[in-house]
Amino acid sequence: MFSVLFTIYLGWMIGFLAAVVWWVGLLQQKEYRLDRVKAHFHSLTGRQILLHILPSVGLLHPKTFKRPVRTLRVKLLFASALLILFLIAYLLLPWVGAVPSLFIARLVLLPVLLYVFAPVVLLSLTTLMNVAVWGITTYYLHRVEKLILARKPFVIGITGSFGKTTTKQLLAHVLAQRGSVCTTPGSVNTALGVSRNLLNNLGRAETLVLEYAAYCPGEIARLAAAIPPDMVILTGLGKQHIELFGSQQNIALAKAELLEALPEGSRVFCANESALAIVSAAKNRATLLVEETWLSTKPKATTTIIGEQFTNTLKVVSVVAKHLGVSQKQITSSLESFVPTEKWIRRRTLRSGAVVIDDSGTSNPDGFSAAVKILAQEKAQRKILLTAGIVDLGKESISIHRMLATQATDCVSEVWYLGEVGREVFATVFAKNLFAGETEISQRLQTLDEKTAILIEGRIPRWLEAAL
Repeated sequence: MFSVLFTIYLGWMIGFLAAVVWWVGLLQQKEYRLDRVKAHFHSLTGRQILLHILPSVGLLHPKTFKRPVRTLRVKLLFASALLILFLIAYLLLPWVGAVPSLFIARLVLLPVLLYVFAPVVLLSLTTLMNVAVWGITTYYLHRVEKLILARKPFVIGITGSFGKTTTKQLLAHVLAQRGSVCTTPGSVNTALGVSRNLLNNLGRAETLVLEYAAYCPGEIARLAAAIPPDMVILTGLGKQHIELFGSQQNIALAKAELLEALPEGSRVFCANESALAIVSAAKNRATLLVEETWLSTKPKATTTIIGEQFTNTLKVVSVVAKHLGVSQKQITSSLESFVPTEKWIRRRTLRSGAVVIDDSGTSNPDGFSAAVKILAQEKAQRKILLTAGIVDLGKESISIHRMLATQATDCVSEVWYLGEVGREVFATVFAKNLFAGETEISQRLQTLDEKTAILIEGRIPRWLEAAL
């Protein structure tokens, strides 16, 4: 009996720890935002529901098991959860032995209860941590507001459903021709991330180029209150994160908060026709000077930027730079010297000779569609789409994934699918030409050759990243 109980408890301990690690990984992936976790649950399939009930099942596939990146917040969350859960176990011990005839049954039931309590404890701890983060963010915003008032840099705010980071990086590079420019690294665009970065790096910069992002109404307004823009670039309006906002109109209203922080008579540069919906949603739209840069002439520059979808980015950056006094010669020179980062689509060749079109920096419906068009232009005989689908699309997820899958049939030979969201739609369209899971994809990796082109659309797991 003892050996049986020991085996049961050993298995429980492994499964219990796996569950805690899995849930911490999920929370980190969703940026510890309960609204994003809620949206995630709305998109679950039957298989995913099983994975959430029994996340330790994922141990059978160690390469794809959801593991968090070990940060300070992850360590605090993990340690606090274990402490609370073991305290619950200790407090339940008297209950286990209260009725001798039920001792064995309750002893077996105890780990099951803790297994169920794990996500409840982790979600509760995340809520408490978010309250603390809100307070810390308020403190940093107060400090950076005073810094901005003292240094008085010219602030260019960028927002939209897509293309914020790429526009920010290219604009900062071009504007360096006219003086010192400060911007945030990568996709840092939240109130806490932006304020902390500026406190350390603003220096004496004359121009500040920032992206303002939001997952819910009020977030852009909060950041813009501390760092009000002098000029705004709108990249466009799409359906990314529509599950969190409820409608595209609500997304427009949230983005319009940046326009409402502008002084009267300020300029707004719209890089895409869809951006006009954001302008229309702004309460102060009548006081703004709006310029439709997507109608301007594409700058004559030979760049290393891949993809026609970046034409509007080149246009808006050129127009803004010219408006701020950068000469056409300087603009052309800067565009040609710009080196795309991992946030841009990049092209490389594997040892096998296969061509990789890497769009793993992010994924949204517009970018996904544009990347497929780039794949279609490749001369390779065999074209592979590698994707995990697009999250936070809510009720429109099926229709959007069906549209993307249908578009892909024009050029894609096979699909390697990593995620759950949208997989059933792609499976319906591609049938036997869709491969999913670690085992199948690992086998297909061995077949890559010089006649193959593979599009990586969206983030991929580390094991596959190493293989490609």
